[in-house]
Amino acid sequence: MITCDKFEIIRSENINEVNEYHFHIHFEILYFQSGSAKIFSDGYEVSVGAGNCLVIPPFCPHKSIYSN
Repeated sequence: MITCDKFEIIRSENINEVNEYHFHIHFEILYFQSGSAKIFSDGYEVSVGAGNCLVIPPFCPHKSIYSN
């Protein structure tokens, strides 16, 4: 993880997990170098994969289902 006063960058290697609905007080920016995920947010389901970027706004409940 890399942190500074403006950003927190986390590299996730554990991609076979199911998250519960949660939210953040800041924007969450997801970039996929490999693998794929289904993101459930605000009543929508979005499929993302390698090369995709997704921005989730603050206080927006969401959960992710990752796969290889």
